[in-house]
Amino acid sequence: MSSLPLDGVRLIDFTWVIAGPVCTRILGALGAEVIKIETRTRPELSRRDAYNYQILNASKKSITLDMKKPRARELARELVRHGDLVMENFGPGVMDRLGLSYAALKEVKPDIIMLSISGLGRTGPESGFVAYGTMIQCFALWNSLIGYPDQPPVVSGGWTDPITGTTSAYLLLAALYHHRLTGEGQYIDLSMAETTLSALPEAQIDYLMNNRIQRGHGNHDAAAAPHDCYRCRGVDQWVAIAVTNEREWQALGRAMGNPPWFGEERLADPVSRWHHQDEMRPLIEAWTRQRTYQEAMDQLQQAGVPAAAVYNMKDMAESPQMKERKFFAPTQLADGQPELLFSMPWLVDEKREGDIFRAPMLGEHNEYVFGELLGLSKAEIVRLVEEEVIY
Repeated sequence: MSSLPLDGVRLIDFTWVIAGPVCTRILGALGAEVIKIETRTRPELSRRDAYNYQILNASKKSITLDMKKPRARELARELVRHGDLVMENFGPGVMDRLGLSYAALKEVKPDIIMLSISGLGRTGPESGFVAYGTMIQCFALWNSLIGYPDQPPVVSGGWTDPITGTTSAYLLLAALYHHRLTGEGQYIDLSMAETTLSALPEAQIDYLMNNRIQRGHGNHDAAAAPHDCYRCRGVDQWVAIAVTNEREWQALGRAMGNPPWFGEERLADPVSRWHHQDEMRPLIEAWTRQRTYQEAMDQLQQAGVPAAAVYNMKDMAESPQMKERKFFAPTQLADGQPELLFSMPWLVDEKREGDIFRAPMLGEHNEYVFGELLGLSKAEIVRLVEEEVIY
């Protein structure tokens, strides 16, 4: 296999759940050796769902330490001495209590790079709040911007964690570049709420410049129309259409056979169409209901109209587009069963770049890490297992 950008980089991974593992999976696919520290006393939440664990923790190694024991914490610090990056996403204060704060780890390895993810950041009067994804999304505007007018806010799926994980990856890459230029390590304090907020500039600008608070507006756009999801033929089939300019509007008319209502005065310009978008909905659906969502998307796209079938996961997995680009890769799990796992979302020189292998079994790499990397004898490893330090 050809070399990858992060070959030779070792990341000591204290993360769990979603946000942190998303980041370490990306860096693992780029060639970093990711050593995930787990414990049987507090199993990784995603292990309750074997497939979820496979998705989030592919391309990593796993060791087990009971961090309540002093010797386990000593081994964790010794492992950091052999690492380049450290990442954690516990609540504020946890790593300090374990003796694994950035200040403590700098004593072990002065040029270590450490990134901490927390819900609201490590400083501020609310930094200690319990912060799961739903709370963070509510705090950071997201839930107030989705849903429909005159209805309560809508709780969405896991959006905050993946964007935080991706942001963490490029921050660690930047820190590695800085280290190679200067030899300096650094500590990065990443707030999930601020990461989410930074991805919602329109609402921020609208308030800061216009003193206007945006609310949920369903599938409608603030300026473009028609902009919605329209029912198609079949069970729960929909096509999304987003017309943003006159050229696309004319293309929509041609694709639909230029029905008479297209020439009505009330729809003559973008502003008028925006004000009459609810009246347009049944007119457009009269056309989409005669077609499957795939047919509607194909005909509209061929005419130059931005449109997409609303896929579920089965549709996406079987999509010719995804199959052509080999986004889902066959992987053999620890029990020997084959499974499709998604790859990294990029091609390099027209090839799917990355090092994707199955997620590890709990403690699968104890012998390698404690024996080969840290130099412990087999007898000492056995003793530490008996004492449930390695556990």
